[in-house]
Amino acid sequence: MGLLQVEWLTPALGLGHPSIWIITVIFGIAMGALIGAFQGVLIAFLNIPSFIVTLGGLLVWRGAAFLVAGGKTIAPLDDTFSLIGGGSFGALGKTGSWIFAVIACVFVVWAFLNGRRSRKTHGFAQRPVWAETFVIGLVCAVILGATAMVNSYIWPLGNIQKYYASIGQEVPACAQKGGDIYTDVCASFGHGFAYPVLIMIIVAIGMTILMTRTRFGRYVFAIGGNPEAAALSGINTRAMTVKIFTLMGALAGIAAVIGAARQNSATNAMGNLDELYVIAAAVVGGTSLAGGVGTIYGAIIGALILTSLQTGMVLIGFGDGSYQRIVIGIALVLAVWLDIGADIMVDRTGTPLVELRDISISFGGIKAVDHVTVDLFPGEVVGLLGHNGAGKSTLIKCLSGAYQKDAGQILINGQEVEIKDPRDARAQNIETIYQTLALADNLDAASNLFLGRELVGPMGFVDESKMEAETRKIMGRLNPNFRKFNVPVNMLSGGQRQSVAIARAVYFNAKILIMDEPVAELIQELKAQGLGIFLIEHDIHNVMKLCDRASVMKNGQLVGTVNVDEVTDDDILGMIILGKKPQHLAA
Repeated sequence: MGLLQVEWLTPALGLGHPSIWIITVIFGIAMGALIGAFQGVLIAFLNIPSFIVTLGGLLVWRGAAFLVAGGKTIAPLDDTFSLIGGGSFGALGKTGSWIFAVIACVFVVWAFLNGRRSRKTHGFAQRPVWAETFVIGLVCAVILGATAMVNSYIWPLGNIQKYYASIGQEVPACAQKGGDIYTDVCASFGHGFAYPVLIMIIVAIGMTILMTRTRFGRYVFAIGGNPEAAALSGINTRAMTVKIFTLMGALAGIAAVIGAARQNSATNAMGNLDELYVIAAAVVGGTSLAGGVGTIYGAIIGALILTSLQTGMVLIGFGDGSYQRIVIGIALVLAVWLDIGADIMVDRTGTPLVELRDISISFGGIKAVDHVTVDLFPGEVVGLLGHNGAGKSTLIKCLSGAYQKDAGQILINGQEVEIKDPRDARAQNIETIYQTLALADNLDAASNLFLGRELVGPMGFVDESKMEAETRKIMGRLNPNFRKFNVPVNMLSGGQRQSVAIARAVYFNAKILIMDEPVAELIQELKAQGLGIFLIEHDIHNVMKLCDRASVMKNGQLVGTVNVDEVTDDDILGMIILGKKPQHLAA
C-alpha cells in the first residue's frame, strides 16, 4: 500500500488527490483477500495442514514485501489516508461522538423491542419487562459513559495550533505557549471516538451478523465443532474453507490499512509477532482452539485484556519488553489450559423402498464391499451386522452419499438413481443418523436440525425464532419431555441428542433412515410413520428385538438376509463368525 501511494498513485494523480486513499484501501483489502483465498485453496484442495500453510505464508509474504520495498521504510503517506489511523484529526470529535452514542442507544432499544415482538410472534415466553429495561439502561449507560470518557481527552497543544493555522484563524490564548488547554475554547477539542474504533465497531457488528444470522456463519461454527457432521449435512467444506480464509485475508487487509495509517508509513517490521498476540487475544476471549466456540466480542475483550496488561506494566514501570512478553505468554497458556479443561407388520410384496443391487466399493486394491445386494420396504427395519471391517458401514455410506460405488445399482421405489454426495441422498428423502449422530456439539437443537438447510427471512438472514418454533413442534411429537432447546447439544443426554438427530430426519420428510444403535422407543414411532430403516447394530439382542430382517456381512460380502422371527441369536452369531447361513435356511 505504501508503494502504491508513493511510487505510483501520487506521480500519476498528483499529491493529495482525493482518490488516493480510496484506491489504497480497496487495494489493501483486495490483496489480503486474494492471499487468503490462495492459502485456503492449499488447505482445502491439497490437504496441507492449515498451521503449516499459515506459518509458511507468514514467511513468504513478509519476505516478498521486503523484496518489493527494497527493505526501505516508505513514508510519509497520503494525509487523508493517515486519518484512518486515528489521532486528533482522525476522530469524530465531541459533538460527533455524542450523536453516535445517541444513535447507538436508539439501536439498543430497537433491538430489544424487535426481540420481544419476534418472541411474541412465535409464541415464546417473554422476559420480564423490568429485566429488559434494566439491561437496556445498563447498556446505554456504558455507551454514554464511554463517550464521556473519550470526549474528556483534549487535543494536544500543537494539534490545536495546527488546526487554527489550517483554517487561517488566530490561535486562542488557551492554545498559545503557556496556555491551559482545559479552559476556554480549547476544552471543546475533545478527541471523541477515533476512526479505528468506529471501524472496529462496524466490523464487529457486521461479522456478528454474518456469523449468527446467515448460513455461512452457521456453517463456520458447524465445521469448527464437527467437520464430519458438517460434511454429512451436505455442506461443501472445501469451498467453505476457501471462503473462510478469503474473509480472514480481507480482515487482515483492514488491519494493515489501519496499522499503516496509524504509523503514517509502511515498513516491513510493522505487525511483527502480532499474529501471536491475535491468537492469545482470541483464546483469552473464549475462542476454542479446537474450533466451533467463540464470539466476535469475546475476541475484542481478549484483545483489550492483553493490551491493558501491556499498558499497565508500562505505566507501573514493570521491567522491559521481555517481562511483558512473558506475562502475555503465561496468559495464553493458561487460557488454552482452561479451554482444554473445559443411541408392525411389513408388506414385502410390492416394490422395495430402496434396493442396493450388486454393489461393489474398493479402496485401492482392497474390496470393502463385494457384489452385495440388500433391500428395504416401507415400515421395515433391516439390521446390518458383522465384525468391524465387514463392510456394513461402507455399504450404507454409499447410500448416504458419503462414498461412491464402483459398480452396481441403487434403486429408489424401483427407479435407478445416482447418489454422489449427501445432497443427492437427501433429494431422495434419505437421511442418515450416524453413531456419532453427526451433530455440531457447539450448536443448539434448532441449529443442528436445520444445519445446511436454514430457514431465512426476506433479507436472507437466518430466522432463528422460526427455526426454534419448528424444532419445538417436531420434538413435541418425538420426545414431548424435551425441554433444552437453547443449550449446546453437548449438554444433552445421549437419548436427547439422538432425538435431535432423528427429529432432523423426520422434519425433512425422510422416507429412508439409516441409524446406528438407536433408542427402541423411537424406532417403533418411526416404523409407525412408514419409514424404512437400515439399522447398523452390533448387539444381536437389539437386532432381534427391533428389526424385521437381518443382513449379515463378512469380509465385504453378504452372508445372507434372514427374517428375525425364523432364527435365534445363536443362528445370527454363527452367520457372523462362520460366514454362512443356518442349515435350516441354507436351502
